Amino acid sequence: MAKIKLLIVMGPSGCGKTTIAQALANRLSDGHYVEGDQLHPQSNIDKMSNAIPLDDDDRWPWLQSIRQHCENNAIQQHDNQYLIVTCSALKKIYRNQLRQIQHFQWIKFIFPQGSQQLIGQRIEQRKDHYMKANMLQSQFECFQPPINENDVIVVDIEQSIDIIIDEILNKL
Repeated sequence: MAKIKLLIVMGPSGCGKTTIAQALANRLSDGHYVEGDQLHPQSNIDKMSNAIPLDDDDRWPWLQSIRQHCENNAIQQHDNQYLIVTCSALKKIYRNQLRQIQHFQWIKFIFPQGSQQLIGQRIEQRKDHYMKANMLQSQFECFQPPINENDVIVVDIEQSIDIIIDEILNKL
């Protein structure tokens, strides 16, 4: 079994997945970061760009793409590495699908938790991202919080990024 470890930073758009994943990759000398949004099929990006929420049929191919990318990455990496991937993983069934990814010593999820109001404000401040604030409601409507999922680390997004990263590393 490979010694590479998989960290999936999950949650609705605007909760800080990318910021946290990049900061983790920087702090872990052997961390590699992958932006899960870049693995969306173009049809999903087109839908979201036109304020059309994704449904399960849209998300399954994306999750499969993430799974394949992670497995390929694990095979190609050296031992004692971390792969850090962003993916909304809004439903437990999606997280369960990601838990099936092969070739990792372990898989953990990181959930940057915050209010819909705060996350909405953050989205409003973003530039050049296809996910707009008017789409956030649909994500919160389908979101299933990771309750009683022992492989999920929950962090409060109202803290500084340094405190968030310290908390995650302490819990790993």
